[in-house]
Amino acid sequence: MAPNPQQNQNAFADCRILPAPDEQDGLRDGQTMHRHKNGPPVFASSITRDAAWGPAAGNPHNLHPVCVKLRVGLAQQEYEDHYVRVFNLCMALEQNGIFDTGIYRDGSIHDLDWYTYHAVFDRATMDEVKKDVVVQICGAWDPENRRRKAQ
Repeated sequence: MAPNPQQNQNAFADCRILPAPDEQDGLRDGQTMHRHKNGPPVFASSITRDAAWGPAAGNPHNLHPVCVKLRVGLAQQEYEDHYVRVFNLCMALEQNGIFDTGIYRDGSIHDLDWYTYHAVFDRATMDEVKKDVVVQICGAWDPENRRRKAQ
């Protein structure tokens, strides 16, 4: 991943620590970035998440719902550096007019140090995330396929 992990290193300094995982997907109006324990910080909006899962007509930037599983047994700082790199990639998208992307759900099992998250990325950002050595699995869901199965 290209972005320097030192850039925005303090990006999570004001991140609220939740006593339990948030069961909602993405930040809603009035919410700020948050995380549970040392898990991934949630900073993508629920609106962007909904656009990625919705019909293509409501998704002008062709955003994808993505699941990312990180390798097990790494130092906490390696996970933290990954989250900073993801945050930096999403801030770069904002420079291009694509707002509120990033991690929208912490899917981790914290007691086992098993870290996974759900995110909203464009294809190029997802490809960059896949290159990170701490990433074990990174793939996009197919919202159209999900809608077909639900019918």
